[in-house]
Amino acid sequence: MEGKRNRIHFGQALVDVITKQEVLAQAQGFLRGNRAEPAVIATVNAQFVHLAGRQSRFAAFLQRADLSVPDGMSLVFASRLLGHPLPERISGVDLAEDLGALLDKLGGSIYLLGGRVGAAATSARELQNRYPNLRIAGVACPPPGFEKLPLAAAAVVEKIQAARPDLLLVCLGAPKQEYWIEENLPKLPCKLVIGLGSTFDVLSGQVRRAPAWMQKHCLEWLFRACSEPNRLGWRYLYGNSYFSSVVFGQAVAQAFHGDRVVKGEAKQ
Repeated sequence: MEGKRNRIHFGQALVDVITKQEVLAQAQGFLRGNRAEPAVIATVNAQFVHLAGRQSRFAAFLQRADLSVPDGMSLVFASRLLGHPLPERISGVDLAEDLGALLDKLGGSIYLLGGRVGAAATSARELQNRYPNLRIAGVACPPPGFEKLPLAAAAVVEKIQAARPDLLLVCLGAPKQEYWIEENLPKLPCKLVIGLGSTFDVLSGQVRRAPAWMQKHCLEWLFRACSEPNRLGWRYLYGNSYFSSVVFGQAVAQAFHGDRVVKGEAKQ
């Protein structure tokens, strides 16, 4: 399917103006397609905006992704300020569950890579219980730094190649998961690959998800920072400050120089 895609800038990061139902419709097209390489969906949040501003390679990854969806209420609120509102937040956890339901309907398979120890296996069981026709092609939780060890890195790819899943979910954290996808994309036998951060940790119950009201009011970051202050406190403080400064500067520049909406051909 060909068509126009509207995207907005948050600094160097690009995000598609799209609903969750539209994402799922395009995902179904990817899963039923026969492309030479897998389609890629990026799930963008305020941290991604920070990373894209500091790392040109990361910004280029978002530029090339088949879809870049807004996984953060901060992006939704900022888009309203910039005059091009995103329809809704599309969280990584919700997207994983919705894709499980889609594959259940299609009779497709999924491979789960990453997460904390045991999180991928538990998430696979949870998805299988909810969606009986979903096939679990495999799970893997390689140790930290595996991608820097040639034999370990090759073994992970070989297992995915042997499993030949329709969908590959990669939860290694940003930007590690995006760079892993970029480096291995030509070797992956799946039809769709998505980087999903801490999704397995949440699906498995190892990490509690923020209450719905905190998610709705852009406070999920605060819940997570309070839950894991040593690991996430500084990251959120610095990353959110950077994001706020980008949006403020962009709003001022936009008032003088016009909108920053990008139109281009959708990749299908």
